[in-house]
Amino acid sequence: MEGAVETARAGDVLRERMADMLKSCPICCLMFDAAGRILAINDEAAEIFGESVVNTHMVDFVSAHSTEYQPDGRESDEKAALIFEKIFGSDSFDLSFEWLHTGRFGVIMPMEVHIKKARYSDGDVCFAYYYNLHNVETMREDVRRMNDMLGARLLREELITGITKAFLAENVGTEAIGGALERLGTFLQAQDAAVIPLGNEEDTEEYLWNDGSGRARGARGLRGLIGENYVATRDGRDDTRVYRRGDSSFIWSPVHFEGRLWGVLSVARHGGGREWSEDDIRLTAQVADAVAGAVERELYSRQRMQALKQAIEASHAKSNFLSNMSHEMRTPINAIIGMASIGKASDSAERKDYALAKIEEASAHLLGVINDVLDIAKIEANKLELTAESFSLRQTLKKCIDVVSFRLNEKRQEFCFNYDVRLPAVLVGDSQRLAQVVINLLSNAVKFTPEEGAVCMNAMLGDESGGMATVILEVTDSGVGIQPDRLPLLFKAFEQADSGISRKYGGTGLGLTISKRIIDLMDGDIAVESEPGKGSKFIVTFKAAVGDAPDDAGLDPSVDWEKLRIMVTDDSPTILRFFSVLFSHIGCVCDTVSDGESALELMKRSEPYDFCFIDRLLPGIDGIELLRQINERCPEKRGFAVLISATNLQQFREEALNAGASGFLQKPIYSSDVISCMCECIGVDGIKRHGGQQLVPGEFCGRRILLAEDIEINREILCSLLESSGAEIDCAANGIEALSMLERNPDKYDLVFMDVQMPEMDGLETTRRIRRNPRHSDLPIVAMTANVFKDDVDRCIQAGMDDHTGKPLNIDDVVRLIRAHNKNRRGYAQG
Repeated sequence: MEGAVETARAGDVLRERMADMLKSCPICCLMFDAAGRILAINDEAAEIFGESVVNTHMVDFVSAHSTEYQPDGRESDEKAALIFEKIFGSDSFDLSFEWLHTGRFGVIMPMEVHIKKARYSDGDVCFAYYYNLHNVETMREDVRRMNDMLGARLLREELITGITKAFLAENVGTEAIGGALERLGTFLQAQDAAVIPLGNEEDTEEYLWNDGSGRARGARGLRGLIGENYVATRDGRDDTRVYRRGDSSFIWSPVHFEGRLWGVLSVARHGGGREWSEDDIRLTAQVADAVAGAVERELYSRQRMQALKQAIEASHAKSNFLSNMSHEMRTPINAIIGMASIGKASDSAERKDYALAKIEEASAHLLGVINDVLDIAKIEANKLELTAESFSLRQTLKKCIDVVSFRLNEKRQEFCFNYDVRLPAVLVGDSQRLAQVVINLLSNAVKFTPEEGAVCMNAMLGDESGGMATVILEVTDSGVGIQPDRLPLLFKAFEQADSGISRKYGGTGLGLTISKRIIDLMDGDIAVESEPGKGSKFIVTFKAAVGDAPDDAGLDPSVDWEKLRIMVTDDSPTILRFFSVLFSHIGCVCDTVSDGESALELMKRSEPYDFCFIDRLLPGIDGIELLRQINERCPEKRGFAVLISATNLQQFREEALNAGASGFLQKPIYSSDVISCMCECIGVDGIKRHGGQQLVPGEFCGRRILLAEDIEINREILCSLLESSGAEIDCAANGIEALSMLERNPDKYDLVFMDVQMPEMDGLETTRRIRRNPRHSDLPIVAMTANVFKDDVDRCIQAGMDDHTGKPLNIDDVVRLIRAHNKNRRGYAQG
């Protein structure tokens, strides 16, 4: 009995626990009877459908908790009726089907339904089990998505690996980078991809790809768009970003080179409709990093090739340069040696003078070649520097013209010099270097212009402000001109020297290179305009400080220059233009004609002229005959008559004076000479002239100079150059001798010329020891050396020297230095 009770109690417990299990089952469970009434539901069913479904009929339940249509397209009520007909019309069965249910909150849930019918003594009961398929589909979708992500990642890794392998190939370059862009653009379904350098003028290479759709943006437009909308951070880096404009969307990722933002990799889609994913952006950034390495390799490769090409070209140019310099140096040396032999062997004084003249000419040419080579060496070593001193631009340019005037006359070339009277009387700068530039340009103009051609120089004021003047110099010729392909090489060292031009016309071909560097140091520039067969124009622009003008500078104020009337008769358009420009600057009237008949006609119908400038050689009536006819026909209108001639005027002077000439001008004509001639005719001072550095005989009488120089011929040259000056010169062969002479006679010398490089004791150490003696603290010491770099000059000054002159010695330089340091220590009167 007790056993039966225990068994019954155990059965109750088991049923209770089975009921709890069913109630808490995560599967939705319903139980309904043979009449279709829902008898019970578990917790999951109550959660989904609500407790209110208990005691409702299954038909009402389905109607209330189903979508209108099922996945097969049939209405839920219709399909449910068929199912219930099958359930209630059979004694026993298992039925499974899918159903779209709606929960109590209207959520649609795909469910798999299993219905099983059971027969009991008190009647049939059906059990319905609903499996929610939403979670299953979610899991399946997650699995599919994960598979897709893994597949896409594998494809991206394969893409990056392929691009990297291509870049690691031996010949990486434009083709490999273009291939990488194509692969990236295709993978991202883009319309174009590009690598664009930003802000680097030397980086002109642009790598582009597009899919041929016609929507790709051009390289120039893309560069501008990126430049306007992509700004690097201060440290040169920037993030990959998305940019949208209109219906186009871009990914821009930075490409870094040598730690700086070199450019941007751009990928674009046009037409809208698609967005970039984070994976797209990361992939673009990875490809940008790979491209950066490839770009770096290619740029380094191009730079190496360019450097190698330049090195080969430079080596070739320098080899030709050395060959040409050998020719340029040997030619005058051969002339010097040959003429020296001829002069020694000749008994004729005339023959000896001829040989000496040729030696002097060849020596000057050789010195010019050496100076060019030294200047190029300074430029190559970045040692070319300028000094600053006050100078007259007008006088400097006149001296330059004087240097080339012999060749002008020899080739019977017309020359004109137009000088802007607005230019400051005094400038501050390196007049010697400026003269070097002008002489080079004038010499080239004369050299490359045929006989009876024309050369013209214009000096103009650009502007003047803040104590600085901008000066414009133009040298124009009617010569052979320059081929267009040679123009870019004109100012490059070693480039001209190997051309046939320098062989044909002579010269080192270095002058323009040196001139360009000098003008660069003057904060200026040299430009050239040329046409083969029609001549050339070189335009020099430079800046200089305005110096203090002397009191007597400028036009004589006693003359009312603006009221003067001028007539010029010359068959040269260049000369007529020269006079027109000159007198337009002054502000007076200037009429020009090209022949004598026109001059007579003009004079008859015009008001009287104050000055008539007439060329001696005119077509038809010559200049002297024109003067006679003017005196006969209208003497009251001619004013002062000035005769112009390119040849020696002495042989025509008396005839011209008898014909009525009041003054004479020799070609080439300077503006200052025109004004001076007019002033002489009027009887006023005009433009004051300032003395040069020419030595005046006896000028340095009473002066005592100590010359410390180890080379005997150099001592002899200086003593000979100063022989007529009256100065007393003592010589020392080295620094020790110079110190000894100063110790024996501490107050004897007024000036010391000190060579820098001497045996036993050089000039620098000698100067330092001289300065240790207080009695010599104010003794002027001038350095003499062939080393004329600024560092060399600075060492001389630091050692205690007062000034410097270069070798070979120039007598004008020597005279200038003696005058500059003319302190006589014994009270003699100075010249």
